[in-house]
Amino acid sequence: MKNINQTYNKVVLMVALAAILLMPNVIFAESNTKLTREQKISANKVRIEQKIDKLNKKTLNKWQKLGSQKIRKNINRLNRLISMTNAATNLAADVREGIINDINNDIANENTLKAKITAETDLTTLKNEVKSIATVGSINAKYLPRIN
Repeated sequence: MKNINQTYNKVVLMVALAAILLMPNVIFAESNTKLTREQKISANKVRIEQKIDKLNKKTLNKWQKLGSQKIRKNINRLNRLISMTNAATNLAADVREGIINDINNDIANENTLKAKITAETDLTTLKNEVKSIATVGSINAKYLPRIN
């Protein structure tokens, strides 16, 4: 019985191989519709443009993410400065209000810049906007002398 099954399997395998080898050349033949040189160049240009678009989108997303992180960090620092200003006992009420108004204006400007960065589609403009974001050090330099 074992020999019959083995023989049967061998026969089936040989028939399958013969069928594959004897198939018409149409299946394995090269297509008669060859692309012209111009068509190949055009197709390559399209693929290259698609790759460039993909890379630009990735780069754009990275710069937008970086800008959002920097702005979030600045807004957190500005909110801490508001707390420090409110806690400062050496400030007159009108001076305290002026500092807090200035800080709130800076927070509003940061939020406006964040919206602009999120909506930006031009990479060069986006890079310049992200580079224009104030650093925490410059925020400290602007407000700490007024608070202390």
